[in-house]
Amino acid sequence: MKYELKRLNIELSARCSYACAGCPNTYMKRKKGNMSFESFKQIYGEIEDKIQKVYLWNYGEPLLNPHIAEIICYTKNKKPRTVLSTTGQTLPMREDLSFLSTLDELIISINGFDSETYSFHQKGGNFTKIVAGLRRLKPIMERMGTEYILQTVANSRNINQIDEIEQFAREYGFNKVVLKSFNVMDNKEETERQYVPQELLFSRKNPVYKTDKVYPCFEWMVVNWNGDVNICCWDYEGEIIVGNVLEQGVFDVWESKKMTGLKQRLANERILPYCSRCTIKTTISELVLK
Repeated sequence: MKYELKRLNIELSARCSYACAGCPNTYMKRKKGNMSFESFKQIYGEIEDKIQKVYLWNYGEPLLNPHIAEIICYTKNKKPRTVLSTTGQTLPMREDLSFLSTLDELIISINGFDSETYSFHQKGGNFTKIVAGLRRLKPIMERMGTEYILQTVANSRNINQIDEIEQFAREYGFNKVVLKSFNVMDNKEETERQYVPQELLFSRKNPVYKTDKVYPCFEWMVVNWNGDVNICCWDYEGEIIVGNVLEQGVFDVWESKKMTGLKQRLANERILPYCSRCTIKTTISELVLK
């Protein structure tokens, strides 16, 4: 069976100044770096009119890429719907934020709405600075067509702030709110006990999140900052490298014997340790603000 590539994640940076609970960036052993502007253009030029959506992140903060403004502006008026997710950690320090309005979607991840709750999960972050950045970004987003999304990961500390999210989103000019479930990437019982809410509604233990088959990777490919391709985003260490798009091309990797063989196996068995924790649903709720 031939699978169509619909989505591409491009890791612009594997670096991050945060140490969010459960995130593998704090302990993964693979080399961390930034994708060059030339590498990005090579990848984007190949997929420009051939796939539906490009996500500009993987395991790092994309706005730490020194060429981020050039990279995002390069995507302007091109076909794939281009999405970037950020903690917003660099927003207050940037002289010009207008390049972000080039995106089709901009997601700001905020997992607490006061300093204490924010830093409980997003360790190393500063809520006051984030808010200062949002104030600067609001007028830019309000006059542009970018879908501006506030994303919150439900955790044991912030679920009593769920009712505050809509008000916060309206105050800072977001036009959509997304509430997601907590992903215990480090697979530690301590992390699950400390951060995952006991309420089933907010937990990935909820049966509605589960799937018997590994669907996402059948139409999705992850490209690390150096061009290496993983079988899926859970392979944060790059244990299975399928190929390198800078050397082989995006579609040559996607249609390679190695990729095809892996997908054939995945259709019938969970071949990797993290396959058992794969879900087809991670979003608890979405709210579009008028």
